[in-house]
Amino acid sequence: MKALLNFACVSLSVLASVLLSSCTSSPARNSSRPNLEFEVRFAHESAQGLRAGGPVHVDGSRVGTIRRVEHKFELSLNQTRTYALVHLPAGLDLRVEDRTSILFDEAAKENYIAITLKEGDRSKWRPIERGMLVEGEGPGTFTKKLKGAPSSVSEKIKNGYQTLKNKFKGQ
Repeated sequence: MKALLNFACVSLSVLASVLLSSCTSSPARNSSRPNLEFEVRFAHESAQGLRAGGPVHVDGSRVGTIRRVEHKFELSLNQTRTYALVHLPAGLDLRVEDRTSILFDEAAKENYIAITLKEGDRSKWRPIERGMLVEGEGPGTFTKKLKGAPSSVSEKIKNGYQTLKNKFKGQ
């Protein structure tokens, strides 16, 4: 009986050490996987609000940083473009078709790069890989107000109510 108890203790010790070593080596395997770094080219000079160290958001969550921002004059286009080197953690499933733009964070009072994931069958789209150059959209892409368009939810509701009211009056 004593020999069986010793065997069980030794077996449990070996099992515990194997599990412990696999748990401690697991992050090392994940950390050896390279982070995702790629460059985004913005066709607008107004992208000058970007700064190195600024945030990068994917679908509303901050996940990375801007490593470098450069403004280059492209003679062939006769305009200045902004290039931002983006650094994100490994394992993000980003595609070339996803929307990359510059937005302004009111609370932090700074511009940031926002990546919005496009919906659909992502397996058919080209993945963004380390070292790629991706075309981005300039600042204000999502917040640009169309002439005559309502700027707040209350205005939209008011205008929708007015439209319905006018339709019923006409009948």
